[in-house]
Amino acid sequence: MTLSNRLLYGGVIAALVLSGLAYLPGLSGPYVLDDITNLLTNDYIRLQALSPDDLYRSAYSSKAGPLERPIAMLSFALNYYFAGGFDNSLPFKLTNLVIHVINSLLVFWLAHLLFTQLARIAPSHNGWIKPDRQALILLPGSVALLWALNPIQLTTVLYVVQRMVGLAALFTLLGLICYLIGRARILEGRRGGILIAGSGLLGFGLLGVFSKENAVLLVPWVLMLELVLFRNELPVSRWRTLTPLAKYLIILLGVVALVGTLGWIIHHASPDYALRRFNMGERLLTEARVLWFYILLILVPRLDAMGLSHDDIVISTSLLTPWTTLPSLLGILGLLAFAIASWVRRPLTTIGILWFLIGHSLESTFFAFEIAYEHRNYLPSIGVILVLIDLLGIYAQRFQNKRVWLAVPVLAILFCGATYSRSLGWSDFDSLARFEAGHHPDSPRAQLYLGTSMANKGNYDAAMKAMRRAAQLDQYDAVYHLNMHLISAYYGLALSVETKAETLQRLVGNRISASTLVALQVIHGCLPGRCRSLQRDVETWARAILADGPPNADRSFFYFMLGRSLYEQGRIQEAVAALQKSCDADQNYLHPLFEMGQILIQSGKLKEAEAVLENLREANKQSAYTKDSDLKIMAERLAAAQAMKRGVVSNNQR
Repeated sequence: MTLSNRLLYGGVIAALVLSGLAYLPGLSGPYVLDDITNLLTNDYIRLQALSPDDLYRSAYSSKAGPLERPIAMLSFALNYYFAGGFDNSLPFKLTNLVIHVINSLLVFWLAHLLFTQLARIAPSHNGWIKPDRQALILLPGSVALLWALNPIQLTTVLYVVQRMVGLAALFTLLGLICYLIGRARILEGRRGGILIAGSGLLGFGLLGVFSKENAVLLVPWVLMLELVLFRNELPVSRWRTLTPLAKYLIILLGVVALVGTLGWIIHHASPDYALRRFNMGERLLTEARVLWFYILLILVPRLDAMGLSHDDIVISTSLLTPWTTLPSLLGILGLLAFAIASWVRRPLTTIGILWFLIGHSLESTFFAFEIAYEHRNYLPSIGVILVLIDLLGIYAQRFQNKRVWLAVPVLAILFCGATYSRSLGWSDFDSLARFEAGHHPDSPRAQLYLGTSMANKGNYDAAMKAMRRAAQLDQYDAVYHLNMHLISAYYGLALSVETKAETLQRLVGNRISASTLVALQVIHGCLPGRCRSLQRDVETWARAILADGPPNADRSFFYFMLGRSLYEQGRIQEAVAALQKSCDADQNYLHPLFEMGQILIQSGKLKEAEAVLENLREANKQSAYTKDSDLKIMAERLAAAQAMKRGVVSNNQR
C-alpha cells in the first residue's frame, strides 16, 4: 500500500471515529419510551453477579421478540453490572455510540467491497466506477461518512434500547462482508471462499437475529447482491442455459413460495391488529407515504420534521385519503420498476433502491407495528446514500465536472451540524420535551413528555394543559389521564368527577397500551407514599378492568394492583385474597407471593407467612427467572419475626 493510500485510509477512519463527537451532548440524556419497560422496570437486567445462571436469566428477560433478543439483553445487563445501576445513562449510551462507530467502519469496509466488485463488472461505455485505488477508498469513505453523520441515526444511538438495532446491524454487516470476501475468493480461484462466506453468513446471521429479528434480512440482501454483482457468474449465469420448461418451473416455485410466505405472514400478523387503531390495509397504504418521508429525511434532514415519535402521522384510510397516498404508492412501485430496469446499466442504483426496500420489508409492511420510527432506517439508509453517490458519479462523468463531488463534504458538514443540534436537544429530559412538543405539536407523546417536564418543574397548570392536549389528540389511550391523576396526587389536589369517569372509561374500553401499563406501575409503586390519595381509585380501576376490561389486560397484574391498594387501605384479608387470585392467574408471577408474605409477616400471621414462603420456594425452583436474593431476604425477615415472637412469649412466661 502506498503512502498516499495509507493517508487516505487513515483520514477516512479518523473521520468516522471523530463523527462520534456529534453525539457527545446527548450521551447524558434521559431514558425514553421502551427503555422503561424493557430495562428500568426489568428486575432481571439488574445483574448482581456474573454467574452463569444470572447471565442466562438476564439474557432471556425480554419478550420483545419471538427469539427474546438474548445478546442485546445480555449487553444491557452487563452495562448495568459495570455501571452500578441505571442512575447514570452515560455508560449505556456510550456503549451504543461505540457500536455505531464500529458499524461506521464496517459500512466503509462493505462499501469498499461493493465498489471493488462494481469496478470489475461496470460496462466500459457507461460505467463511471473505475478500479482506481484512491477512488476505491474515497467512494466507500463518502458512503460511510454520510451514513455515520446522518441525523436520522440519532435515535439508534441515544435511545438506549435501540442497541438491539445497532447490534443486529453490526452482525448483519459482518455477515455481508464475509459473503463478499468469500465470493471474491471464489472468483479468483483461491481456497477458502465458500468457508468464509458460509460460516460468516451462518455465524453472524445467528448472532444478528438473537440481537433483533430483522437481521434475517441478511438473506434477501445477499440474494440481491448475488443477482446484481455476480450475474455473469455461477450459479446466476446458469439461468441462461436452462430450458424454457425449467425456467417456468423455477419461476412457478418461486411464486408459490412467495405467496405461501406472504400468506403465513398475513395470517400471523392479522390478530395483532386488534390492538391497533388501524387495520393492515391502512398500514400498508400509510407506509407508502412513510417510506418517502424517510427518504426525504435521509437526504434533507429537517430538524423540525425529525422526532422520537411520529405518532402525528395521518393514517391513510384509502388511496385518496389523504391525497398523497396514491402518488406515494405509485412512486414506490416506480422505484422498484426502475431498479429492475437499471439492473445492467446502473447496478449501483439498483443495489441502492433494492437495499432500501428490502430493509423496510419487515417493519414497514404487514406486521402490526407502530407506523413510523427513525431507527428503522439504520441500515436501509445505506441504500439511499448509494443512489446519491451514483447520481453524483453519473453527473461528474457526463458533464466532466469533478467539482460535483464537493457535495459530499458539504453534506457531511450539514449532517454533522444537524446531528449535533439534535444531540443537544437530547441532553436532558426538559430539552427533549421542548424539542419534541415544539416540532410536533400534534403528537400525543410529545405533549405527554411536555406535561411530565412541566410537572417536574413545578408548573402544575402547564402540566395539566399539556396532558389534556395529549388526551384530546389521542382519544383512546388512558395514559394521559393516569398521568393527570399522578400529577394531581403529587400536588395534593383532586381531579374532577368527569376526569375520573373518563379515566375509567378509557381503561375499560380500550387496549392496555405499554405506556398505560408503565403509568399504572408507577402509581402502584407510590401508593404507600405520595400516591396515597389514589388508593381507592386504583381499587376502582382494578375491579372494573377485572370485571369487564380489554382482552389484553393481564389479570394477574391487576389482581396484584387490587391487593396492593386494599392492603394500603388496611383491608388485610381482602388484600391477601386478591393476591392469591393473582398467583392463581399466573403461576410464574412471583411478585404477589412476595407481597402476600410481607403482609402476613407484618400482620403477625407467621404460620401463614411460613406456608407462603414454602410455596415461594417451590415456585422459584420452577420459574425461569428465579429471585433467590429476594427469597433470602424474606426468609430472614420471617425468621426475625419468629424470633421476636418467641422472645415475647418467653418473657410473658417468666
